[in-house]
Amino acid sequence: MILQLKNEHLEVVISTTGAELKSIRKSGDTDGVEYLWQLNPEIWERQAPLLFPVIGRLKDEEYVHDGRKYKMDIHGFARFKEFSVVEKSNERVALEITHDEKTLLEYPFEFRLTISYTLSESSIIKEHRIENTGNCRMYYEIGGHEGYNLAFFKGEIMEDYFIEFNGMDSLMTYTTDENVMIEKDMKKLELAGNRLYLSPEVFKGDALIMDTFINRTVSLCNTKNNRKVVVEFNDFKYLGLWTKYMRGNYICIEPWTSLPDCNYLGKELNEKKDVRFLDAGVNEKLKYTISII
Repeated sequence: MILQLKNEHLEVVISTTGAELKSIRKSGDTDGVEYLWQLNPEIWERQAPLLFPVIGRLKDEEYVHDGRKYKMDIHGFARFKEFSVVEKSNERVALEITHDEKTLLEYPFEFRLTISYTLSESSIIKEHRIENTGNCRMYYEIGGHEGYNLAFFKGEIMEDYFIEFNGMDSLMTYTTDENVMIEKDMKKLELAGNRLYLSPEVFKGDALIMDTFINRTVSLCNTKNNRKVVVEFNDFKYLGLWTKYMRGNYICIEPWTSLPDCNYLGKELNEKKDVRFLDAGVNEKLKYTISII
């Protein structure tokens, strides 16, 4: 099912499949600028997938919990699930999934996951409410993966765009091994002023992943006009930037709670880097904000 939200500033489209954003436009924009990348399966088959209950790749696509191995694909299963609409108005929607027989085969926890989108002037507030409905401690990771257009206007190319990091002149980014597992070592990436100019070569080694910021706000900008996407992610420790190498007509800005699997750790779920946990009956809410300028 496709859902629409609208206020004086924004028009947003969301799918109940994966609670995934499908379109972001300014209300009454005579230029018709689409801010969210529009699907092309030959390049990337998603637009803004929800990452839950794991982020990134697992070693051998499996993890261990209480001595048992569980298989799980990259980024978990939430992006494929059909969410129920539990609240809907012109400016807000809340969508929900719970555990079922199929999820319990790959994730042995009882849960309720509610994703809400709320329009507030020119911003989209995306909130993740995770509840442990079971009787034991539950471990999880959650994150976003929104892909944004790198051609707000016809004729623009990736190299016209940059990510702005307020107050920073360099980034410390995680390194990965040949299996794209996180390593202990980090590398320094110099910025031009506070700007990371985008090009395919930036992503030759896959995603840029970082956890140190002056403030947890980044802006997608370009050199051709004043249009921007600003992402504020105070509730999330990590940020990933990614596009498929040499296919760069979009950029994903990804707030994450946790890291993908690290090559210096085992497969135990509770030992994953910054994995979160909820005791029985407990819930928490994590949000980030996407502002359109």
